[in-house]
Amino acid sequence: MTFTNPNWPTNFRDFFPNGTSGLILAMGITFIAFEGYEIIAQAGDEIKKPKKNIPKAILVSLGIVVSVYVLFAFVFIGGLDPLQIGQPAWEFIGDYGELGIIEAAEYYLPFGALIVLAGGFVSTLAALNATTFAASRVSFAMGRNHDLPPVFSRLHPKYRTPFVSTICSAVVMITLAMLFDLTMIALAASVMFLFLFAQVNVACITIRRMAKEKN
Repeated sequence: MTFTNPNWPTNFRDFFPNGTSGLILAMGITFIAFEGYEIIAQAGDEIKKPKKNIPKAILVSLGIVVSVYVLFAFVFIGGLDPLQIGQPAWEFIGDYGELGIIEAAEYYLPFGALIVLAGGFVSTLAALNATTFAASRVSFAMGRNHDLPPVFSRLHPKYRTPFVSTICSAVVMITLAMLFDLTMIALAASVMFLFLFAQVNVACITIRRMAKEKN
């Protein structure tokens, strides 16, 4: 970053050039990038010592993800020289939309775009695996508790995995990916996760109060 833009501190001088409203809207849209930690809780049935390991895993995963996101954003915004690209770094990345980071990486290294593209592809596969796992386990638990038809709780006779829930989750994901725009899917998912987590927090408070009253 120092080599590509020795005056990198100037890129962070005007931190909110268009006000804070854009930041607040972006937080709602990009919330989905941080929601993976809830998959840890959904795997509680298969975790050893869940009372100890689940809180620890959530805090560690959040710490790692936030650190990586902040570091990447800091480097990509700070390392772009506004005099060479003809506009502020944040505006350059924003103009390219989903390809902004790839274009910035191309500015740093001859094969930077390919490196970022490969990393994005691998991370997408990892996220898909985790999402399929979480969705299948949730529908399996709901089928077991009769919140969904009992067929969702069926286990494969050989592999002992919830194959019906996994297949149904995959069908829903493929259908959504084929029919809707990626940005709209991310926006809808972020909003749904915000409502979901709000409901879970309220439910946890209610359950805690009910437990105290019984005791």
